[in-house]
Amino acid sequence: MELRHLRYFVALADELHFGRAAERIGIEQSPFSRAIRELENDLGVRLFTRTSRRTQITPAGERLVVEARRVLKAVNSARKAAQGATTDVKGKLRIGVSESISQPRVARLLARCCADQPDVDFEVRDRSQQWQAARLREGSLDIGLAPSPLCTDGLRSEPLWTSSLAVLLPASHSLIDVGHISIATLAREPKVVCHPELRHVFQGGQVPAGARAGRPLRWVSVSGLPMLLEIVGAGIAVGVVLAAQADALRRLDVRARPLADPSPQITIHAVSRTEEPSENVNLFLLRARGIP
Repeated sequence: MELRHLRYFVALADELHFGRAAERIGIEQSPFSRAIRELENDLGVRLFTRTSRRTQITPAGERLVVEARRVLKAVNSARKAAQGATTDVKGKLRIGVSESISQPRVARLLARCCADQPDVDFEVRDRSQQWQAARLREGSLDIGLAPSPLCTDGLRSEPLWTSSLAVLLPASHSLIDVGHISIATLAREPKVVCHPELRHVFQGGQVPAGARAGRPLRWVSVSGLPMLLEIVGAGIAVGVVLAAQADALRRLDVRARPLADPSPQITIHAVSRTEEPSENVNLFLLRARGIP
C-alpha cells in the first residue's frame, strides 16, 4: 500500500465516480482504476462495487476511508513540520492560477505581493482548477485562483472580484463588424474556452430555447490562452475569454468584441484549505481583496 493509493481511494470515496475522481487527482482514468484494484488486491477486500450505472462504497471501504483520511492528514502535518524546521530557506507561497484568468489584475496582485514581502519566494503555477484542487488537498499548493468556487473535501472558496467576458472572432468572421454581440447571437457558433466553467454562460436559461434548437453545440476546451488564439485564428471556433484578456490582445487574425448588455460576469475565487491558513496565505488574501 502506497500513499498514492490512499489519495486515490479517498477521492473515489468522495466522488463515487471513477472519471470524476481521476480528474480530481489529475491522471487518466485507466491508471486510476488500476491503482484502486491494486489497493483492493493488497488488502484482500472489495472497497467498491461498480455497475454500469453507479459506484458504491462497501462496508470495508467505509471503515478504511476514516483511517485513510487520518493517515493523509498526519502525512501533511509531518511535511509542514519538516518544511518549517528548515531555517536556511526563506518563506514560500505556492500559488495556482487557472489558465482562464491570467490577466493584468492578477499580475498587479503578484507585483504587490513581491514588493511587500521581499523575503518570501512566490511560486506561481498556471494550471487547471482540477489540478489546483488536487494539489491543495495534498498540501503541495497553498492557495489557488479560479473562476468557480470549490467548497468540498477540505477546501473553501472566497469570492474576490468579478470580470466581464468578451468574444474573440476570426478576422474573417461574419460578426466582425458587430459592435456588441449578444449571447443568443453566439448560440449556434462553435466555441472554445480555457476553462469548462465558462460554458454555463451559454447554457441554461441565459440562451432562448429557440436558439438552442437544432444541432448540438461544439465546445472545445484547451489548457491555455495561446492554443485558444490559434484555434480562433484558424476559424475553428469563436473564443470566450475575460474582457481584460481581450483588451491585451495583439493579433491580426483575431478580433475581440464585447458581449452586449447585460454582460455576464465571472467571479474569481481564492481557494484554500479549510484548516487555519498560514500568515503568508492571510496576507495574500488581504491584498487580493483590495487589488483594483
